[in-house]
Order: sequence, then structure tokens, then C-alpha cells
Amino acid sequence: MERQAWRVAALATLLAFILYLITLAPGITWCNDGADGGDLITATVTGGVPHPSGYPTYLLIGRLFARLPIGDIAWRFNLMSAVGAACAAGFTVMATLASLRKMPQGEARIHLMVAGVVGMSFAFSSLLWSQAVVAEVYSWNACFAALVWYLMLRAHVSHKLWLWPLAAYVFGLGLGNHLSLLALAPAALVLFFASFGAEQDDSILPRSVPRYAILLFFTLIAFAAGLAVYGVLPLRAAQKAPVNWGGADTWEGFVWLVTGQAYAPLVAALPAAHLPGRMLAALALLVRQAAWWGVPAAYLGVQVLWRYDRPAVLATSLSSLVLLAYAVGYNTSDSYVYLIPVGMMLMLWMAWGLADGLHKITLWAGARFGSDRPIVTAVTRWGALVLILVPLLVNYSMVDASGDRRAHDFGIQALESVEEGALIITETAMDTFPLWYFHYAEARRPDVVLINGNLLAYAWYRDSVRHRYPSIELPDTDDHPFQMVRKLVQAEIARRAVYLTTPHWSLPDDLRLVPAGVLYRVERTP
Repeated sequence: MERQAWRVAALATLLAFILYLITLAPGITWCNDGADGGDLITATVTGGVPHPSGYPTYLLIGRLFARLPIGDIAWRFNLMSAVGAACAAGFTVMATLASLRKMPQGEARIHLMVAGVVGMSFAFSSLLWSQAVVAEVYSWNACFAALVWYLMLRAHVSHKLWLWPLAAYVFGLGLGNHLSLLALAPAALVLFFASFGAEQDDSILPRSVPRYAILLFFTLIAFAAGLAVYGVLPLRAAQKAPVNWGGADTWEGFVWLVTGQAYAPLVAALPAAHLPGRMLAALALLVRQAAWWGVPAAYLGVQVLWRYDRPAVLATSLSSLVLLAYAVGYNTSDSYVYLIPVGMMLMLWMAWGLADGLHKITLWAGARFGSDRPIVTAVTRWGALVLILVPLLVNYSMVDASGDRRAHDFGIQALESVEEGALIITETAMDTFPLWYFHYAEARRPDVVLINGNLLAYAWYRDSVRHRYPSIELPDTDDHPFQMVRKLVQAEIARRAVYLTTPHWSLPDDLRLVPAGVLYRVERTP
């Protein structure tokens, strides 16, 4: 059974990877809310630090993919996302099979089929698929979440307590990829204590305090070892790379970066009037991840799971609610990506419902025809194919990024259209990060000066600009970015050509903006 399980997981991983490869973005992209990719890629290849929380695990994995001798740099990082998402599908298969061991009835072949179906359904869900084809952290977040769930469920179901330190290490390492993985902490506590309950019931009380204490000690040590990956950030920050968020080589900068203080005002900040609509949208999105047929299956699955494994129901429910609340309350347009691990937990519930339904069909076929083999074989083969094809066909065109070259074209046109030594002032992630990628990661137009106007509000960024461009006269004040950009333009317009990527900045009356391709040139008013 174990060997067959890994074969099914490997097949799901391979099929998902092939489809991701077909729909992969060709380079730097804005598709599927992937604008942050330029920042992540540039920081990785230049030895710098990306936006909060720094993502040290992503940086380490990215260094490996950056060295691949195929494609351009951006494509390699898109490939990295495809690998992470494909592995997430495979580990979802293994987590499902680990959980189904608690089900006393049902054949192994049915459980294998069910695990394959939910693994592929997760792979082809719009949320995971959308992040599998662009350079982002969320596909690897799904991978770590699925792997942690597999290890926890395996330890919980099989009572192999030695798996807990391994799960804790992976958990800590996964937090280095994205801190939203912390939502698994309530689930980890529930399943950890349940592992010490009596094997014949669902008690979550420790059976042996000394044994519990020893295992807890080693589990915490392993967790700290995984979390130690954040020590990479100060080392990289000390290199003073062009992308160096927070100045993490100081304690204050490290704390600012890792705790995400720049984004703290957005947490639980969605206006109350928008909460009902955001909640309905999140629930509708989760229904879409279940490909509609999974909703009744998940409903049935929770009821069946409650009979046989109440700690698993409690664990998955707690983590799902934490992530749902965070995604709904986070006041950004792309907070839906935090629901990807919820989709994975939804697949576990669907698996229990589907397995129970197929078991009942088997019993009915045996009573009706005297043999369950023909009808069950037909259901498992054709039914599984249909269930897998539904999300594939529905979501393909929605997430396909293979033809998106908007960010690539913008970055190339912007850099190639300006004079030697020109200053380009950017505003948002969409216009900043493609330019960072081409200018720093691919070393295009090294003579050009790039400055993000909004980041001038931070002292660490002003220090970085002075280190990178000593000839630039930066105002040494804590004024509003609009005022700082205004002073910067006034100081530089006499020495070099100045361009803005957006027309939103306030300029002195003697200056005006003239459209120049994808940019706006600053000129003196006639």
C-alpha cells in the first residue's frame, strides 16, 4: 500500500507539473496578481532581501533554480513555482491517504483512487494553478502546508511519534517561505496532544507526561532549527544589494522586516461595510475550488470524519477558520491567495465523503448484482476522469499565463526609451518591480537611475539609494513621499532627464508631464 501510495502521488505531481509547464508565464509577468515576482527574483539573484517578511526559505530555493541552464532568469523562477505547486498536489495525495487510514471500511484501491482525484482536483483548482505559473511564494506555501499536514496526519494516525520533530522542522522552514503558514499552529497543537491519547478513542489528553515532555522538547528544538532560516536575512542585508528591504542587518530593520510592519495597517482593516461581501466572495471562491461537486462531498466527509477522527475535524476546522478570517479581513485586493491552504483542507473533507460514498456503492453493487467489481470499476475509472476534468476545463483559460508579456514589454520599453543617465521615478509594484528585474537582475541600462517615490518615506530606502547612487541629491527629511518626489525632481531636472511611470505625482508649477511611450517625461513649462 505504501509503495502504491507514493506512485499515485508521483503521478499526480507529474501530471500537474506538465500542465503547469504548458500554462507557465514566459517571463516577468503581471498575470494572476504576480507583480511581486520582479522583487522576489531580483532580490534572490542579487543577494538582496525582498519585501516583508523577507522570505528566506524562498531565497534559498530560488538560488538553486536561478542556476538552471535553461530559459531566462524570470522563467526559471516561474518554473520554481510550478515545481512547488506540483509537489503540493503530490503531498495532498499522501496526506489524504494518511487520513483515510482512520476509516475502518473501504478497499485500498478505492482510497488510492480517491486520493488521486482530490490531489488532481487541488492541482487544477484555480487558486493553486494561478500561483503555479508565476514567480510567487504561494505555491511553495501550499507545498509546505501539504507536507506538514501529511507528516502531522501520519504521526497522528499511525502513532509514529518520531514524525513530530520532522513535522516541526518542516513547519519552521515553511514559515521562512511565508508566515501565513502559522495558521497551522492550532492544528498542530490539537493533533500533537491527540497523538498521546488512547489508541482506542479520540482522547487528546497526554497518556504519559514524561514521554510527552521529552517529545515536546525535541519537537520545539526541531521547530527552532527550521525557523533559524531567518538568520539568512541579516547576512544578505549586509551585502547592501540594490534590493534590500528594511536594512535587516540592524536589529530594528530585522524586526521591521520580519514582522511586516509596513503591512500591519492592512491587517483586519477591511471596512465593516465590506465584510459581508468579502466573506461571500471568499466562500464562493472556495466552492469553486471544490469544482461544485466537492461541496456535498465535503459536507458528507466532515460528518464521516467526525465519527472516526474528531481531532482531525477540529484541526482542519481551526486552521481553515484562521486563514479565512485573515483573508477576509486583510484589506488588499489579492488576499484571496491566503485561501489556498484552505482549499487543500477542503480536499481532505471531500476525500472522506467520496470514499464513504464509494464504499456504499460497493455494498449496494454487491447486494444487487452479487459482485461489486464491474460497477465499481466503471465508477472509479470514468467517475474519476470526469471529476478531474471538471476543474481542468473550467479553470484553464482563467489562469493560463503563457501568453502574458505585458510586464516584460513595459520594462524593456521603459529602459530602452530613456536617455543616458536618466532618472526614472516609479510608484507601484507593477511599474517598479519589472524595472528592478531588468535593471538589476539582468543588468540592462546600468547608467539609468531607478527610484521608487513611495519608498522614500523609509530611512532604510533613502540610505540604500545614497549607497547605490551617490550623485543623487536626496532630501534628508521625513516628508510625505509627494513632497520628497517634488524636491527630488527639482534637484535633478537640471542635471539629467527625469521620467515618471505614473502621472500621479505633484510637480512644481514650472514643470509639466509629457507622455513618452510607456513613461511620462518631466519638462519645463514653456
